[in-house]
This record gives sequence, structure tokens and C-alpha cells, in this order.
Amino acid sequence: MIYKLRHIAHHTFFVLLIFGFGLSACKNAEEVSQGNIYTQRKAFKTIFHEANLEKMIGHYENAITLFERCRSMEANNPAVHFALSDLYEKTGNEEKALFFAQSAYELRPENKWYTLRLAHIYYARNDFAKTADLYQTIIEAEKNIELKYTYTEALIRSGRIDQAIAMLNEIEVETGPTPEVSFTKYDLHLENGDKEAAENELIHFIEGNGNQPEAKIMVAELYLQRNNMIASEKLVQEVIAESPNYGQAYLMLADIHLRQDRLNAAFQNLQVGFKNQDVELERKTAILGGMLPFTETGQRDFKLMRKEIGNLFSIISDMAKNNSDYHELYGNYWVVLNDHDQAVLEYQQAVDLNPNSFDAWLYLLESQKNIKDYKRMQENGEEAISLFPAQPILYLMTGIAAKENKAYNLAEEWLFLGKDLVVKDPPLQSEFLYHLGDMNFRQGNDSEGDFYFNQALDTYEGTVHVYADRAQLLAEDNQLDEGMNIIKKGLTFSPKSILLNQQLGELLMKQKKYSEAKDAFLKALANDTFNGAILEQLGDALFLSGKTEDAVEIWEEAIKNGNESPLLKRKFDDKKYYPPQ
Repeated sequence: MIYKLRHIAHHTFFVLLIFGFGLSACKNAEEVSQGNIYTQRKAFKTIFHEANLEKMIGHYENAITLFERCRSMEANNPAVHFALSDLYEKTGNEEKALFFAQSAYELRPENKWYTLRLAHIYYARNDFAKTADLYQTIIEAEKNIELKYTYTEALIRSGRIDQAIAMLNEIEVETGPTPEVSFTKYDLHLENGDKEAAENELIHFIEGNGNQPEAKIMVAELYLQRNNMIASEKLVQEVIAESPNYGQAYLMLADIHLRQDRLNAAFQNLQVGFKNQDVELERKTAILGGMLPFTETGQRDFKLMRKEIGNLFSIISDMAKNNSDYHELYGNYWVVLNDHDQAVLEYQQAVDLNPNSFDAWLYLLESQKNIKDYKRMQENGEEAISLFPAQPILYLMTGIAAKENKAYNLAEEWLFLGKDLVVKDPPLQSEFLYHLGDMNFRQGNDSEGDFYFNQALDTYEGTVHVYADRAQLLAEDNQLDEGMNIIKKGLTFSPKSILLNQQLGELLMKQKKYSEAKDAFLKALANDTFNGAILEQLGDALFLSGKTEDAVEIWEEAIKNGNESPLLKRKFDDKKYYPPQ
């Protein structure tokens, strides 16, 4: 018994000894393990911090490398996956951006920002069903209206119309009846086939905005956009009956009438609206700008449009006398009417009021070029260059003006300076070279002129002025066949060129090839249908081809389109061709 107790005691001591060593070993291991974790965590935080710094300064590739090191240290850290998703999206790797966004979300689905990142990526990929599913998990507690709008759009685009309407109703509780919400609900109810609910939305919108005319006009615009002109006009007429001095209603009614081709009624309402001081000038000029293209020659009813739009400009002239945009737009109107003298007056006022309008300066220079006011053109060009020193087109226009003023040294300076500013624009570069050549020809430096003409064509073969000038020089030396060859070569590069086709017709007239000349003038007119000068030349070719009646008819068209030549009037009155004097 004693032996056994001793034996047990011996073994117990041995076990306790071993256990003691074991406890000691475990304790040391735990201390070592805790130390390693602390060291590793400290290293992770350092690298994570460095990665964020690299990301902040735009070093995305460096940031990716550092965040990937973080991931190797803590594979399931959702913040690392979130950061990598953002970085891969920034560097254009869409698949990895999606992969890490999905990983971050799966690791921490309760985190709103991880959910939103994944939803954002699905939205960008047009996967609106998944976007909506993700938003649905966070939207109940969400206060951000913009997120609710995005969620609504995802619902709409994934075909969940009823849910979208419910979400818009929730938004409307916070915003009140707004056009964005009410009109979207109107469209959604129509998509569901519920016309009554759709109309109720518009009634609710108008009543929610105090039955104000502004709200009714917005609804009328909605009807017009949906091509429901009857409902739109009915509502506008209601506004006019209730608020006869509300100018916007007349503008709206004019829009409806224009769409119905009721031009006289439209302009009557426009005049009422334009006389109303409550309508902002910006709105009036926007309307004029939108209508101006319809004054172009050849447009349907362009003569009536010109007359009536001119009246509208006059109505607001006092209100707009200090508005540069108005004067610039009015200048454009006069250009359409081919009255560059009036255009110059308007453009000059525009740049005086707002010297920072580059377009107004360019329009001014072009119109002064058209009326050959090269003195003022040069002065304005130099002023424009001081304001916009990096715009080569201004140097070109100023160089042309100086050339026409025979200030050749100054012209050469402007043309060279501008040419060196041109970047990746061969046609513009070629224009500079053409004018350098033309300037040298004018000074009798024919070899220099040829050098620049050749350079112009080497830069851009479609520079029609080079072919036209060379042909003109040859024609003056009675080398008609050589001039013809030059023109035909130019037409291979610019077959629709008005200048080259017109000049071809002139050469053919000199060669007494009247039928061919007629065809050339017709080609020129194809791109400038109402050019009075070319119409006169066409009439000449027809007369000399034996088609007297046709010729007289075309001469009459030339007069109608602004050709005021006394010789043309004589030809038309006498029904007889007279050669140029």
C-alpha cells in the first residue's frame, strides 16, 4: 500500500512536473504569439497608412501594391478589399474593382459604404436589378435624398415600377411636390396604363404649388413634350385667362403654334411675350437664338421668319442695349441677311460690352473682311490678339488685314507668329502659307510666292485659294488651258468648292464653251443656291447658249437675291447680254 502510494506519488510528481513545464512552455508561447501579433498588426497599420497616402496623392499603382501587401497580411480585412476596389476602378480594371467590392460586402454586409460601393459598380455596369437589391438593404434608414433618387432610377430601369412609385412617394414627403418627382410619377403611371392616376399626379403638383401659373406652365410643357398639344394649349389658355399679364404663357402658346405651322399666330404671341418685362432677357435671347437658323436662305418661310424675328429684336432693343449676347446674336441675324455693315455695328457693341467674348471678336473680324474695312479690321485684330494671344485664327485675320492694307512687313510678322501657334490643323496651317505666298506675289516676289504656295499644298492639298490664284495668274497671261488644268486638279481635292467651280465656269466662258460653263456655274450654285453674282453668270451662259428666256429668268433671280449691278439690271431690262465692262 505504501509502495503503491509512493508509486502514485512518484508518477504524480512526474505528471505535475511535466504539466508545470507545459504551463511554462504555453505561457512563453503565448507571450511570443502575442508579441508576433502585435508586431504584425503594427506593420499592417504602417503599410495601410502608407497605402492611403499614396492613394491621396494619386499614386494609384503604388497604393495598389501596398494594399495588396496588407491583404497578404490580413486576407479578410474588408477595409483593404474596399480600398482595392476603389483603386482598381480608378485604374480601369473593372473586373477586379467588382471582385474586391463584392469581397468587402461579403465580409461586412452590414457596412453601408461597402454596400454602396458594390451598388455603384453594378449601376455603372447597367445591372440595375442587383443595384436595386443592394439599395433595398440600406434604404429604410437612409436620409440622403440623392441616394433615394439613385435607388428609384435603379428600380425604374429594372422594371420595378410599383416600387419606384412608392419610393417617389416617400421622397415627396420630404421634398413636397416637385417637377422631377411628380412628372416621373406621371410617366410611370402611364407606363402602368393608369391614366387617371397619371392625371391626378399633375393635379396634385399644381395644387401643391398653390395653383400658380408657373406650375401650370410646367405641366403644359410636359404635355407638349409628350406631344399632347391639345391638353397643353388648353392649360396655357387657362393661365392666360387667369393671368393675362403672365408673359411666359404667351411664349408657351407661341411654341405650340409654331409646331402647328400657325406662324402668324405664333409671332403675335411672341410679340406679347417679348413686350412683357417679367420675362427675362436671357429667355428672349434664347428663343431668338433657337429661331435664327430658320432665317437662312432656302428655309421654309424664311422671308417671313426674317421679318418677324427682326421685329422681335427691335422690341427688346432698349431692354438689351447693354447686353453683349444680344448684340452678338443680332449681328448673326444681319449676317444671315448678308448685311455685314449692320453686323459690324452689332459685333462692335458686343466686344465693347464684353471684350472677353472670343466669338464676338472673330465674327467682327469676318464681317469687316466682308465689307473690306481692312483698316478697322487690322486695329480690331491687334486688340483681339492682346486679349487672346494663343488663338492662331486671330493672327491669320490680322495678317490678312495688314496684307490688304499693304503693311507687308507687319502682315508677315502676324502670319509667321500665328503659323507657329497652329497645332495639328493642316488646313489652317495651309491658310497661313497661302497668304504668305499671296503677299509675296503682290510684291513681285514670284519665286517666294511659288515657294509658299507649294508649301501650302504640301501641308493640305485642299487649299482652294492656291489653285484659284494660280489659275487666275495663268488666265491673265491668256494661258487658259493651263489655268483649266490647275482648276481641275483643285476640284479633285475639293469637288464641291464654290470658288473653283465658279472660276471653272469663268474660264469656260472665255473659251466660249457656254454649255459647259453653265454646268460649272450650276455646280457652284449647288452649295450657294442664292448667290446673286453666280446667278448672273449662269444667266450669261444660258443667254450665250441660245436660251434667252431661261437667261432672263435667272437674271431676275439674281436681282431678287441682292445683286444690284447696274449692268445686270440693263441685261434684264433689255433682255440682252452685255459683256463685262
